[in-house]
Amino acid sequence: MSRRMTLGVATVTAVTLAVIGALTAAVALGRPDDGRSLAGVHVEDVAVGDLPEEEVREHIEDLAADREGAEVTIDSAVDEVTTTRRALGHRLQVEDTLEAVMDRGRQPWLRALRDIWRRWRDTPIAVDVVEDRDADLARDRAAAIAAALTRDPVDAEVAVVEGDGDPYEVLVEDAATGTEVDAAALEALLAGLVQVGTDAAQLDAPEDVREPEIDDDDADAARADAEALLADSILLTNPVDAEDVTLEPADVGAATTISADRDAPRGERLVVGLDAEQLEEEAGERFAAAEIEPVDADVVLVERQPQVQEGQDGFALDLDETAQRVLEAAHDEDREGELVGDVVEPDRTTQDAEELGITELVSEFTTNHQCCQPRVHNIQLMADTIAGTIVEPGESFSINEHVGPRTAAKGYQADGVIIRGEFEDRVGGGVSQYATTFFNAAFFAGVQLDEFRPHSYYISRYPVGREATLSYGALDVRFTNDTDYGILIGARYTGTSITVEFWSTDHREVSAWTSDRYNVVEGEVRDGFDVDFGRTVTHPDGSQHSESWSHRYQPEDEPEDEDDDEDDEDDPGAEDDAGAEDDADDED
Repeated sequence: MSRRMTLGVATVTAVTLAVIGALTAAVALGRPDDGRSLAGVHVEDVAVGDLPEEEVREHIEDLAADREGAEVTIDSAVDEVTTTRRALGHRLQVEDTLEAVMDRGRQPWLRALRDIWRRWRDTPIAVDVVEDRDADLARDRAAAIAAALTRDPVDAEVAVVEGDGDPYEVLVEDAATGTEVDAAALEALLAGLVQVGTDAAQLDAPEDVREPEIDDDDADAARADAEALLADSILLTNPVDAEDVTLEPADVGAATTISADRDAPRGERLVVGLDAEQLEEEAGERFAAAEIEPVDADVVLVERQPQVQEGQDGFALDLDETAQRVLEAAHDEDREGELVGDVVEPDRTTQDAEELGITELVSEFTTNHQCCQPRVHNIQLMADTIAGTIVEPGESFSINEHVGPRTAAKGYQADGVIIRGEFEDRVGGGVSQYATTFFNAAFFAGVQLDEFRPHSYYISRYPVGREATLSYGALDVRFTNDTDYGILIGARYTGTSITVEFWSTDHREVSAWTSDRYNVVEGEVRDGFDVDFGRTVTHPDGSQHSESWSHRYQPEDEPEDEDDDEDDEDDPGAEDDAGAEDDADDED
C-alpha cells in the first residue's frame, strides 16, 4: 500500500469518529434530565414539554376529561340525541399517554436524535394520545340511540266530533314522517370518534326514512268531504206517495264515519261514509214516515155481495243505499237526493184475492136467543171479531186462536157457564151459542171438521148433537179449508138471533141426519140420552164421503133457580178459562 493511500484511509476514519463523537455528545447534551419531559413535546394542542412527570400527568388528565366529555350529537330526520364520548365508550389512557410523552428524547440515540433535532429547530414534537373503546358499552349505547331516533310514521287522521258552536265539526291530525336508524351502522360511525379531538361532534344517523301510508293529501280530501256533509241540511225525496225526509247536519254528523283504505290511490285513502244504523237512530221517526206498509187485498161484503178490495204495495227503505245517496247529495248544488228502497208486495195481492173464488154464499146457520142479556153482547162481540176473516185453501181456523181469552178488558161481560156440571157466572158467558152457530155453518159448508164437542147437558135451542161449546185452552171449534177456494166468514145478528155465513164457491152438497134418542135416562130438570148424527158430502165429481159422530148428554137432577127459565138455565153461556177436564167441565 502506498503512503498516500494510507493517509486517505486514516483521514476518513478520523472524520467519521469525529462525527460520531459529535452526534453522541449532542444526544447526550439534548436528552432531558431525569423526571422531566423533553422540551417542545405537545399532546394534541397541549404543551407538556420540559415539565416534571406529575405536571405532565395533570395536563393529560385534564385533556382526558375534556376529550371524554366532548359532546356528540346524532341527528335524524325526526329528532336528535346528544351524548358524550365517555358515554359512547371512549377512554383516554392517561398512563399510557404519559409514558409515551416521557419516553420522547429517551429512545435509542438515532430515534432520539430526530426529536432533539426538532427541538433545536423549535419544531413541536407531537405525541398522540393513547385511546381505546369499550366495545360492549359502545354497542349497547348505539342500539339505545338508534331506538330513540327510530319513529314509526304517523298516519293523518280526520274525525267528526261534537262542536262548540256548530253541532259537529271536522278535526284533522297531520301526518308525520317516520325513520328507522340502523344500530350496527351507527355503532361503526361512532367508532370513528377515536380520530376526533376535544371538539363537539355532529353526526348524521344512518337511517331509512319511512313515509306514512295516509298522508296530508288524504286528510285534506276527507276533510273536504266531511265538511260538505255538514254544510247544510239534505233533502231526500220519496219515490212513492209518502213523506220526504230532511236530514239536518246534526243527524248526519252523528252518523259520519271515516275509515282507512290503504290500498286506494294517494289522496283517496280516507273514506267518508255514513253509519246507516246510526242515521236511522237519529232520524228514525222521519224514516218511518217515509215507509208504507203493504195492504193485503181483501174480500168484503158489499150489500151482501163479495167484492175484491184491491191490495196496495208497500215501500221499505234500504238504509244502506239511502246513506250512499246522502253522501252523493252532499256534493250536489241543490243538496237533494232520493230515498232508496224496495217495493213490498202484500202477502195477498189483488190477483191472489180474485183467485180465491169467493163469489157466493155456500152455507149459513142461525140460532135464536132471548134479548137484552149480557150473553147477547158477548155473542155479538165474538161474531164481530171473527167476521171478515178469510180462510185460504189448506188453512185451518180455530175460534180460540183467533179470538183469544175472553176478558173484561176486551169488552166481554159476565154470564152463565157450566163448570164441572155446575152453573156459574163467568166473564164471556154465552159465547158457546156463537160456537154452535159457527160449527153448523162449517158443517153444511162441507169442510173438514177438526175439533168440536157438544155440551154436557142438552140445550133445547140447538140441534141435537150438532152443537159445540168453548173453553179457552181446552175446548175449541176448529176446521180446515180442504176445498180449492177461499172461505170468507161473515155474520149477521139481531137482538134475538145470530147467523154465521160461509162465502166461497158453492161446489159441495151436504145432507145431514140425526138418529132418535136412545139410552134415555130421566132427570128432574132434563133427561140424559145418547144420539148419533152425521153428514154426507157430495163433491163436484159426484164422489161422496160420509162422517158420523155419537154423543152422550147427561141427565140434570138439580132444581132450577127460581128466576131462570128453562132456556136460560140450559144455556150456560161463557167459557171456563181454567179449562175443562172431563165431560162435566163444559163452557157455553
